[in-house]
Amino acid sequence: DTLGRAFPELQMSSCNLMGVSPTPAVLGDALGKTVSIRKGNAVEAEKFFREKTIEMGSSAAVSLYIMSGREAKRSIISGSYSKAIGIGKTIRQAKEQGQNPIKALIENFDALSLFSGMIVDIDQSIEEGFLTGSFSITNDDTFIKVLYQNEYLAVFDGEKPLVSTPDIIIPLEQETGSPITSETLQYGVRVELIALPSPKLWTSEEALNLVGPQYFGYKIDYQDVQINKNEEIRCVTT
Repeated sequence: DTLGRAFPELQMSSCNLMGVSPTPAVLGDALGKTVSIRKGNAVEAEKFFREKTIEMGSSAAVSLYIMSGREAKRSIISGSYSKAIGIGKTIRQAKEQGQNPIKALIENFDALSLFSGMIVDIDQSIEEGFLTGSFSITNDDTFIKVLYQNEYLAVFDGEKPLVSTPDIIIPLEQETGSPITSETLQYGVRVELIALPSPKLWTSEEALNLVGPQYFGYKIDYQDVQINKNEEIRCVTT
């Protein structure tokens, strides 16, 4: 794993952060069309492949950051697959035991519960190959807004930022604990909005310049889930 969560752009990789070249790189679609880059940096690869992906109907696969075992050892984020499996196992076992799967997830994975309510507004469009927009959750008279660019990037209570990238923002369907991705958002679904701490690699100043909220145009500082949780700060009373 070279992300530790989902990010929308190719340069947002621990390999790029650690100086691994993204090229040579190849992009291909389901019809067998391919394009390649022999040399170039990660930002150039993102721009070129994004344009080609749009031409391919916005569905393509890319291979990049080819590296040696030595480079992989210092560049990749370890433990991600084990964590993903652990999250799934925790939710499954909670359901089997008649327990609340979301509560079990929060307790076992150091998550922060942000808000509980119903999705009442979705505003999205496809811009330059990205699904960009926001959705709102309400509980009585309180409204929380979640902004995204393919992936969820920031949560606001009015003008107040609650959580932001690189921490992991997850709306979960209340009854099942199933995650809701940006392309499957639906009006009227009752959700629990939680946040998981980012891998520590993404919290350095250099990394935040690459994946922090200001890169995406949000004029806010990074909101650290771990600090909020340790200080027992609750973003919204529900």
